[in-house]
Amino acid sequence: DVLVFATGSSAVRIPIPNADCAHVFRTADDVKNMYENSIYGIIGALPSFVELIKEYNHFPNPILLEGENGMGKAYFSMLFYLLSNRIASPYIHISGDLLTEKSWEFLLKHHQSPLCDTNTTICFTDLDSLSHEKLTTLLSYILSGQCARNNRLIFSFADSYSKLPEATVTQYKNKLHCNVIPLTPLRDNPASIKNMATLYI
Repeated sequence: DVLVFATGSSAVRIPIPNADCAHVFRTADDVKNMYENSIYGIIGALPSFVELIKEYNHFPNPILLEGENGMGKAYFSMLFYLLSNRIASPYIHISGDLLTEKSWEFLLKHHQSPLCDTNTTICFTDLDSLSHEKLTTLLSYILSGQCARNNRLIFSFADSYSKLPEATVTQYKNKLHCNVIPLTPLRDNPASIKNMATLYI
Protein backbone atom coordinates (compact mmCIF):
# COMPACT_ATOMS: atom_id res chain seq x y z
CA ASP A 1 0.00 0.00 0.00
CA VAL A 2 1.07 3.60 -0.52
CA LEU A 3 0.02 7.03 0.60
CA VAL A 4 0.33 9.87 -1.86
CA PHE A 5 1.81 12.99 -0.31
CA ALA A 6 0.82 15.90 -2.54
CA THR A 7 1.85 19.52 -2.45
CA GLY A 8 1.12 22.14 -5.09
CA SER A 9 0.96 20.32 -8.42
CA SER A 10 3.37 17.50 -7.54
CA ALA A 11 2.91 14.23 -5.68
CA VAL A 12 5.28 11.82 -3.97
CA ARG A 13 4.30 8.23 -3.28
CA ILE A 14 5.33 6.98 0.15
CA PRO A 15 5.24 3.21 0.80
CA ILE A 16 3.56 2.41 4.09
CA PRO A 17 4.40 -1.07 5.37
CA ASN A 18 1.41 -2.98 6.73
CA ALA A 19 -0.96 -0.02 6.41
CA ASP A 20 -4.23 0.29 4.56
CA CYS A 21 -4.71 3.36 2.39
CA ALA A 22 -7.29 5.29 4.38
CA HIS A 23 -5.58 8.66 3.98
CA VAL A 24 -6.01 10.40 0.64
CA PHE A 25 -3.47 13.09 -0.20
CA ARG A 26 -4.52 15.42 -3.00
CA THR A 27 -3.02 18.35 -4.87
CA ALA A 28 -4.81 21.67 -5.15
CA ASP A 29 -5.60 20.90 -8.81
CA ASP A 30 -7.06 17.51 -7.85
CA VAL A 31 -9.24 19.06 -5.16
CA LYS A 32 -10.42 21.81 -7.51
CA ASN A 33 -11.35 19.31 -10.22
CA MET A 34 -13.15 17.03 -7.77
CA TYR A 35 -15.12 19.90 -6.29
CA GLU A 36 -16.01 21.64 -9.57
CA ASN A 37 -17.19 18.37 -11.16
CA SER A 38 -19.37 17.45 -8.20
CA ILE A 39 -23.00 18.45 -7.84
CA TYR A 40 -21.92 20.92 -5.15
CA GLY A 41 -19.48 22.62 -7.51
CA ILE A 42 -21.97 22.66 -10.39
CA ILE A 43 -24.82 24.29 -8.49
CA GLY A 44 -22.47 26.40 -6.36
CA ALA A 45 -22.51 27.12 -2.65
CA LEU A 46 -24.85 29.74 -1.27
CA PRO A 47 -23.18 33.19 -1.24
CA SER A 48 -23.80 33.46 2.50
CA PHE A 49 -21.93 30.21 3.07
CA VAL A 50 -19.01 31.34 0.91
CA GLU A 51 -18.77 34.54 2.95
CA LEU A 52 -18.84 32.47 6.15
CA ILE A 53 -15.97 30.32 4.87
CA LYS A 54 -13.92 33.39 3.99
CA GLU A 55 -14.55 34.81 7.44
CA TYR A 56 -13.55 31.62 9.28
CA ASN A 57 -10.48 31.17 7.09
CA HIS A 58 -9.01 34.20 8.87
CA PHE A 59 -8.92 32.18 12.11
CA PRO A 60 -6.74 29.13 12.83
CA ASN A 61 -9.37 27.32 14.89
CA PRO A 62 -10.44 23.86 13.73
CA ILE A 63 -13.74 23.68 11.86
CA LEU A 64 -16.59 21.36 12.86
CA LEU A 65 -19.13 20.75 10.09
CA GLU A 66 -22.52 19.55 11.27
CA GLY A 67 -25.24 18.17 9.08
CA GLU A 68 -27.24 15.13 8.13
CA ASN A 69 -25.74 12.23 6.22
CA GLY A 70 -25.63 13.03 2.50
CA MET A 71 -25.00 16.74 3.01
CA GLY A 72 -21.64 16.51 1.25
CA LYS A 73 -19.50 17.57 4.19
CA ALA A 74 -16.34 16.30 2.46
CA TYR A 75 -17.03 18.65 -0.48
CA PHE A 76 -17.62 21.62 1.81
CA SER A 77 -14.25 20.80 3.39
CA MET A 78 -12.71 21.03 -0.07
CA LEU A 79 -14.28 24.46 -0.51
CA PHE A 80 -12.71 25.61 2.76
CA TYR A 81 -9.34 24.54 1.40
CA LEU A 82 -9.83 26.09 -2.05
CA LEU A 83 -10.83 29.46 -0.56
CA SER A 84 -7.94 29.49 1.92
CA ASN A 85 -4.34 30.62 1.67
CA ARG A 86 -3.14 27.02 2.10
CA ILE A 87 -3.64 25.76 -1.46
CA ALA A 88 0.11 25.53 -2.06
CA SER A 89 0.18 22.89 0.71
CA PRO A 90 -1.40 19.43 0.86
CA TYR A 91 -5.06 18.65 1.35
CA ILE A 92 -5.52 15.37 3.21
CA HIS A 93 -8.76 13.44 3.58
CA ILE A 94 -9.01 10.84 6.35
CA SER A 95 -12.20 8.83 6.26
CA GLY A 96 -13.13 7.27 9.60
CA ASP A 97 -15.07 4.42 8.03
CA LEU A 98 -11.95 3.26 6.12
CA LEU A 99 -9.56 3.29 9.06
CA THR A 100 -8.41 -0.23 9.89
CA GLU A 101 -6.27 -1.16 12.87
CA LYS A 102 -3.16 -0.92 10.67
CA SER A 103 -3.97 2.51 9.30
CA TRP A 104 -5.05 3.67 12.76
CA GLU A 105 -1.66 2.66 14.14
CA PHE A 106 0.07 4.46 11.28
CA LEU A 107 -1.97 7.60 11.85
CA LEU A 108 -1.06 7.91 15.53
CA LYS A 109 2.39 6.31 15.74
CA HIS A 110 4.26 6.65 12.44
CA HIS A 111 6.61 9.59 11.94
CA GLN A 112 5.27 10.03 8.38
CA SER A 113 1.70 10.34 9.60
CA PRO A 114 -0.13 13.34 8.11
CA LEU A 115 -0.82 14.42 11.68
CA CYS A 116 2.90 15.18 12.01
CA ASP A 117 2.79 17.58 9.07
CA THR A 118 2.65 21.38 9.08
CA ASN A 119 0.55 23.94 7.20
CA THR A 120 -1.70 21.18 5.88
CA THR A 121 -5.48 21.02 5.62
CA ILE A 122 -6.63 17.75 7.17
CA CYS A 123 -10.25 16.75 6.73
CA PHE A 124 -11.68 14.03 8.99
CA THR A 125 -15.00 12.64 7.73
CA ASP A 126 -17.30 9.85 8.94
CA LEU A 127 -15.95 10.12 12.47
CA ASP A 128 -19.19 8.54 13.65
CA SER A 129 -17.74 5.26 12.39
CA LEU A 130 -15.07 5.34 15.11
CA SER A 131 -15.65 4.02 18.60
CA HIS A 132 -15.89 6.35 21.58
CA GLU A 133 -12.50 5.07 22.75
CA LYS A 134 -10.80 5.85 19.43
CA LEU A 135 -12.35 9.30 19.23
CA THR A 136 -11.10 10.04 22.74
CA THR A 137 -7.64 8.76 21.79
CA LEU A 138 -7.57 10.90 18.64
CA LEU A 139 -8.62 13.99 20.58
CA SER A 140 -5.96 13.35 23.23
CA TYR A 141 -3.32 12.93 20.51
CA ILE A 142 -4.27 16.22 18.88
CA LEU A 143 -4.36 18.08 22.20
CA SER A 144 -1.01 16.69 23.34
CA GLY A 145 0.94 17.93 20.31
CA GLN A 146 1.09 20.71 17.75
CA CYS A 147 -1.22 19.14 15.16
CA ALA A 148 -4.07 21.63 15.57
CA ARG A 149 -1.69 24.57 15.89
CA ASN A 150 0.36 23.68 12.80
CA ASN A 151 -2.48 22.66 10.49
CA ARG A 152 -6.07 23.49 9.58
CA LEU A 153 -8.25 20.68 10.91
CA ILE A 154 -11.79 20.05 9.69
CA PHE A 155 -14.04 17.51 11.42
CA SER A 156 -17.49 16.23 10.57
CA PHE A 157 -20.03 14.28 12.56
CA ALA A 158 -23.60 13.35 11.70
CA ASP A 159 -26.18 15.75 13.05
CA SER A 160 -27.90 13.21 15.29
CA TYR A 161 -24.75 11.76 16.91
CA SER A 162 -26.84 8.61 17.27
CA LYS A 163 -23.75 6.37 17.44
CA LEU A 164 -21.81 8.49 19.90
CA PRO A 165 -22.22 9.96 23.36
CA GLU A 166 -22.99 13.63 22.82
CA ALA A 167 -20.33 14.48 25.39
CA THR A 168 -17.68 13.13 22.97
CA VAL A 169 -18.67 15.60 20.25
CA THR A 170 -18.92 18.39 22.82
CA GLN A 171 -15.33 17.66 23.88
CA TYR A 172 -14.14 18.14 20.31
CA LYS A 173 -16.03 21.42 20.09
CA ASN A 174 -14.88 22.82 23.40
CA LYS A 175 -11.35 21.49 23.89
CA LEU A 176 -10.28 22.29 20.33
CA HIS A 177 -12.23 25.58 20.31
CA CYS A 178 -13.87 24.62 17.03
CA ASN A 179 -15.83 27.01 14.88
CA VAL A 180 -19.07 25.09 14.32
CA ILE A 181 -20.81 25.40 10.96
CA PRO A 182 -24.21 23.75 10.49
CA LEU A 183 -25.10 22.61 6.97
CA THR A 184 -28.83 22.89 6.44
CA PRO A 185 -30.75 20.55 4.10
CA LEU A 186 -32.52 21.84 1.00
CA ARG A 187 -35.93 21.33 2.60
CA ASP A 188 -35.04 24.25 4.88
CA ASN A 189 -34.30 26.44 1.86
CA PRO A 190 -36.99 25.56 -0.71
CA ALA A 191 -36.59 28.84 -2.60
CA SER A 192 -33.15 27.67 -3.82
CA ILE A 193 -34.32 24.32 -5.21
CA LYS A 194 -35.62 25.61 -8.56
CA ASN A 195 -32.48 27.61 -9.30
CA MET A 196 -30.18 24.73 -8.28
CA ALA A 197 -32.11 22.27 -10.42
CA THR A 198 -31.80 24.59 -13.44
CA LEU A 199 -28.05 24.98 -12.91
CA TYR A 200 -27.56 21.22 -12.56
CA ILE A 201 -29.55 20.42 -15.72
